[in-house]
Amino acid sequence: MVQQVEESLKFETGIIKLPEGNGTLVVPKGFHYLNKEQSNYVLATLWGNPEDNTILGMLFPIKKKSVG
Repeated sequence: MVQQVEESLKFETGIIKLPEGNGTLVVPKGFHYLNKEQSNYVLATLWGNPEDNTILGMLFPIKKKSVG
């Protein structure tokens, strides 16, 4: 189930223009960004936190795939 949820999310890397002109984020190597809407889904629906319209997005470390 966790893998299906992770695969359904659209992570971004590189230079991200934040919503509503709040700035630009340069996502560092080893991380990827989840936009405002998807971050609210993760925080409220999956993790059970109260909804928060001030969220601009989230950074997550990129998981390294094991070999073998």
